[in-house]
Amino acid sequence: MNKMTFIFLGLCILFVSFTACDDDDQVINQDELPAICQTFLNDYFSGQTILGVQKDNDEYEVYYTNYKVEFNSQGVWKQVDGKRVNGDYKAIPQAFLTNEIPQGIITWTTTNYPNAFIVEVEKEYRNGAHTGYDIELNNGRDDLDFDLEGNFLNGNGTTPPVTTTLPEAAKTFLETYFADDALRTQRQDDDSDYEVTLESGIEIDFTSQGVWKNVDGKFDGGQYVALPEAYLTNELPATLITFVTTNYPGRFIIEVDKEFQNNTLVGYEIDLNGNVELDFDTAGNLIGSGGSLPVQLPQSAQEFMNTHFNGLTYTPIPDDGEYDVYVDSYKIEFNSQGIWTQVDGTIIRGQYKAVPESFLNLEPLNLISDYLINQYPTSSIVDVEKEFNNGQHTGYEFTLNNGLEMIFNINGTPIISGGEGAIINKENLPQPALSFLDAHFTNINIRYIKQDNNEYEVYLNGYDLEFDLQGNWTKVDGYVGYIKTALPASFLTLDPVNTINSYIVTNYPGRSIMEIEKDYDNGVMHYDVKLDNSLDLVFDAQGRFIRID
Repeated sequence: MNKMTFIFLGLCILFVSFTACDDDDQVINQDELPAICQTFLNDYFSGQTILGVQKDNDEYEVYYTNYKVEFNSQGVWKQVDGKRVNGDYKAIPQAFLTNEIPQGIITWTTTNYPNAFIVEVEKEYRNGAHTGYDIELNNGRDDLDFDLEGNFLNGNGTTPPVTTTLPEAAKTFLETYFADDALRTQRQDDDSDYEVTLESGIEIDFTSQGVWKNVDGKFDGGQYVALPEAYLTNELPATLITFVTTNYPGRFIIEVDKEFQNNTLVGYEIDLNGNVELDFDTAGNLIGSGGSLPVQLPQSAQEFMNTHFNGLTYTPIPDDGEYDVYVDSYKIEFNSQGIWTQVDGTIIRGQYKAVPESFLNLEPLNLISDYLINQYPTSSIVDVEKEFNNGQHTGYEFTLNNGLEMIFNINGTPIISGGEGAIINKENLPQPALSFLDAHFTNINIRYIKQDNNEYEVYLNGYDLEFDLQGNWTKVDGYVGYIKTALPASFLTLDPVNTINSYIVTNYPGRSIMEIEKDYDNGVMHYDVKLDNSLDLVFDAQGRFIRID
C-alpha cells in the first residue's frame, strides 16, 4: 500500500466517525480550498496540523486534532468547533474571537461565566441571511444566542431573556429560597417550560405553571453549589433528608430532579457531591442508586461492615458483579464473593477521612500501618487498595493524607515508595533546586520529595514542582487536586517567564498562570502554559506566543 493510499483510507475512517458520509462527501487536498479559506486558516490556526479536508455539497469541512472548521461554498467561515475530541474541550483561538465576532459576545461571556471559555462559535442564518451567533462554553452552557451586534438573546434567538415573564408560582419559589441569589437569565423553551440561571450558577427548571421540576447546582466542569437548606427542608420529604445526612455525612445535595410517570410525580433523583446518585419515592424511601437498585451484600461483606463501620446504615450498589458501599464519607469496594478490595476515605473532594483503626489491625495491614506511623507520624492513612496482577492478589497500595502513595507486597513489605521512585530528604536535592525553592517558595511546607531516574518531584502545600537531575526547574504547577494557586510573583519575573506573563497580562487581563512546563517537540524546547480558566497556550524558548493548544 503506497503512502497516499494509506492517508486516504485513514481520512475516510476519520470522517466516518465525524459525519454521516454520503455520495456528496469528497476528500480533497488542502490546496483545493478557496483562497479565502486558506487565508482564514493561516491567520487563526497556523502551526497546527490539518488531519483532513472534506467537501460536502460545495461546502468545506477542515479537521484539526482539536478543531473542526466549516466554510460555505464561497469560503466564508460558518462554524469553529473546539469540541471535536469527545470529552475534551479546546478554547477557540483568541485572535479569531477578537477579529471575527462582536466584542459584545466576549464581554457578555466573560462577565457572566468568568471561569469558562468559548469552545464553539456558529453563525446563525434565517432565509439565507446571517442573523447572529450561537455560542457554546466548556462548562456545558450551550445555545447562547447573540445577534449581529453581540447582544445576548434567549434560546429562540429573538427575545432577550430579561423580557420573559415568569409565572407567579416561579417568582414566589425564587423569592422564598433564592432571595439572595440574583437572577442571571430566564427563558421559555419550546415546551413552554421555563429555565432560570442564578448568579451562583444554580439552574432551575419550572413547568409552564411555574412549579419547579429540577434544581441543579452542578456546573463549570466539576464545580458545584450546595442547594439551600430551606429549599431542601421544605420541598423534600423529611425521610429523604434524614437518609442522606445519616448515610452521607459531610456531603451536600447538589441536584434534585423530580421524576414523573404519565405526568404524575413518582419520586426524586438526588445527586450528591462525590458522584453519588440516589433515587427515592415520593415518601422519601430509597428505591435505587444511579439507576441500580440496592442489593443485599454477601455475608462476608456484611460482617466486614458490621465489624469496621459499627453497623451504620449503608447502601450497597452492584457494580459489574462486584459491590460498592457508601457510608460515613467512605467508599468500600467488595468483589463478587464479598471480600474487600478497597477502603477509600478520599471520595469527598478536598477532604480526607482516616480509615478505621479496627480495619488497620487486620494482618498484614497492621504491619504496614506500624511502618507508616513510624515513618510519617503526623500523617494518617486515608485509602487502602488491594493490588492485583492477572487476577492474583499481589499487594497493597496505601495513600496518606499528605498525598503520599506507597506500594507494599503481599506480606506488607514496602516495594515502591511514592508510587514511583524513592522518597528523599530536601537536603538530597541538587543545589540549583534548593536555591529555586528558597527564592520562590520560602516558608511553604514540603509534603514530600520523590526522585526517579529522570527527575525530582517536589510536592508542596499548594504546588507541585519538577526538576531535572541537575536541579533545573522543568515544571511549576499551582493546580493541585481541585485547588488553584497562582504562581509566585518572584517566579514570574524570571526570564523568559516574565515575557510570557506580560503576554498573558496584555491579552488575557484578569487571568492568572496556574501551570508552566518546559516541553520538547522534535528536540526543540517550548513552554506549555495553563491559565486559571483552563486555557492552554504554547510559547517558544524565548517566551514568544506560538499558539493555543
